[in-house]
Amino acid sequence: MLYRQEGRSAAAAIQLESEPGTDLASSQAGEAHRPAIYVNSLAAGRGAERVIYNLLTSFAKEGKSVDLLIEDGEGELFAALQRQAPQVRIQFLRGGNWQERLSWLTCWLALAAELLSGLASGQRLADFKACAIMAEKERPPLFALRRYLKREQPVTILSFLNDANIALMLAACLGKNGTRFIPNVRNHISAGANALKSKRMRAMSGAMRRLFRRADRVVVPAEDLRQDVAEITGIAPERIERILNPIDLAAVEKQAAESPEHPWLDPKENTPVVLAAGKLKPQKDFPTLLKAFAELRARRDCRLVLLGSGPLENDLRKQAKTLGITDDISFQGHVDNPFAYLARAQVFVLSSAWEGLPNVLIEALACGCPVVSTDCPGGASEILEAGRHGRLVPVGDAAAMAEAIQATLEASPPAEALRARAADFSIERAVEAYAKLLFPAEAAPSDEVSR
Repeated sequence: MLYRQEGRSAAAAIQLESEPGTDLASSQAGEAHRPAIYVNSLAAGRGAERVIYNLLTSFAKEGKSVDLLIEDGEGELFAALQRQAPQVRIQFLRGGNWQERLSWLTCWLALAAELLSGLASGQRLADFKACAIMAEKERPPLFALRRYLKREQPVTILSFLNDANIALMLAACLGKNGTRFIPNVRNHISAGANALKSKRMRAMSGAMRRLFRRADRVVVPAEDLRQDVAEITGIAPERIERILNPIDLAAVEKQAAESPEHPWLDPKENTPVVLAAGKLKPQKDFPTLLKAFAELRARRDCRLVLLGSGPLENDLRKQAKTLGITDDISFQGHVDNPFAYLARAQVFVLSSAWEGLPNVLIEALACGCPVVSTDCPGGASEILEAGRHGRLVPVGDAAAMAEAIQATLEASPPAEALRARAADFSIERAVEAYAKLLFPAEAAPSDEVSR
């Protein structure tokens, strides 16, 4: 079920593919047991998806072969991957109704195997129930995933994001056949579960505790996430690898030189612009940002540009009207080039309640844009080195956020110093670390991925 032709739509790709389970024994010489990366979709185009895109395109340039396992072929990032790295082999895991039914049967076989294994080792039954909840909600494509693993026997399979992580580790319950299984946790799970009071997020913690014991290693992008995963799962810290996100700084610089399509960012405008970006959802806590901006606007002229879309947009627009800031806030929705905005805004604000390692914060630094961030669980403080490269404020504190934005507008740090910090997150460093993880045979015996 492979697709590697350039320039076709995702729908056409799916139509042209052979049935799942096609024999791939004719793979190119020297590519046996090539590693794989598994993610549900690249459609969102946010942090984790861009990490995958940067990794795959970088490996392709180096002549390294990596398969991409994916459940759909939607989104511009997926299309860009096909254009930039057509040699990447793509396995679509979602199929027809018969596949869905077989996947559900395979899933229950995996759950039964896990239950028997867990009872033998005295693990908590509640955590098994959490695994069943996650499986029921996500219906992972285990049939196609297991067939791929059995057929290709990749040396390593690295999954990204919660749903793919759980699917991969359920597959591990049915045997690994020598493949190294490595889930990649991208967000602070405990903080998300506590903030959202979400049954699904609580189930995620229980499923991780139950299933991640089968992982050969776990990857996280920030030290705070390493601690969170260790506390949830009981996995020894030395089995949890911290690898920073690969940021293509050259691409950021190139796109930052373009002109944003917004009149407030015209060089002739004198009113400072506060910029924020992200999906309009509870995690990003934009209500606190709007309150902070209203306090700031009462003191001085300024404007707020908000990039992104999401389920809370109508609520935020109503809040802006109530706060009396409608004329000074611009809801831009999705933009293809956020870096042009970052390069011309006077300050970027991250208002999140929790994070992983927020790429947008690094990208703001790379554009020379001063930043203010909440000191939220996750990697924000790590990026800013505890406030050295941008002011940190408590989560949910609108007054402190307004003060920090005002102070930054009045005394901005040198742009070159911000760019120098962003350089610590270069794509070369991260790709090297991921290569050691995905291609263990190529690493020298003494090599270790950064811990």
